[in-house]
Amino acid sequence: MSLRGTGGAGGGERAVAVANTLANTRLNRIEQVKKIWLPGGKWGPESDELTPSWKLCRREIHLKYGQILDGLYTL
Repeated sequence: MSLRGTGGAGGGERAVAVANTLANTRLNRIEQVKKIWLPGGKWGPESDELTPSWKLCRREIHLKYGQILDGLYTL
């Protein structure tokens, strides 16, 4: 497993890594999470990633993070 990105959440990256390790013990090899990326910064309605009603702006997320997300799905 690889934890990518800056995160910026302090101990959040470690907590996600531990939770992923625990979850992977219950999954078949093909189902296990191999790569994780946590975006840095906070997302809120004032950012481009969320609407005022806190829904994801998929187009903006794809424009900003598309290459990173594509990299998570390569072997």
